[in-house]
Amino acid sequence: MHRPAFIPDAAKPYLNFAKTWSKLYRLLQNPAPIQPKPLPAHLAAATSGARKQKLPVINGKGSVTNLMEAVMHIFMDKWSKADKAINLAIYTTRTSLAKRIHKKDPKTAYRHILALIEAGFLRAKVQVRGGLQLLLNPDILVFEGGRVAGPDMGAALRSVPATAPMAPLALMQAGQANLLALASFMNQNEKGRKRS
Repeated sequence: MHRPAFIPDAAKPYLNFAKTWSKLYRLLQNPAPIQPKPLPAHLAAATSGARKQKLPVINGKGSVTNLMEAVMHIFMDKWSKADKAINLAIYTTRTSLAKRIHKKDPKTAYRHILALIEAGFLRAKVQVRGGLQLLLNPDILVFEGGRVAGPDMGAALRSVPATAPMAPLALMQAGQANLLALASFMNQNEKGRKRS
């Protein structure tokens, strides 16, 4: 199974639902800001003519918009229930998505997924056993700050002085010292939390 990278914040960032929905609807009207870059020439030539089906148009209304809303509902529900940062992906099936948008044919939902990938709303689809994993484009989500759920690691990292350019060995030793300082800081905070 494909495992996309975690969000690199130690605490779970706050996902602003209202701003995310308004941004999503603006992008559904005009997806140009999130459209992926064109393929390199050698890949474009290799994949030309590979797609035999005509993809639906994204115009801010209709079934494609309903499918994107369904994907966002699944992800936001998953995000709100999680106690830490999770992958920007959902696991689902074509049949489940077809039912959510009130269509009978799972092939219709699949064509809509391909259209959303081409427009940039989804980064990719990964075939996994029993279904699909859909990777969301982080540009359509609006995160604000982070919910502190432990020691302030940012303060620990800021307390380490910045260094001038060094030789590779000195740089490696400085990095090791920084990691040891961060580990001791975390251990002290963990011991303090256990006592209280």
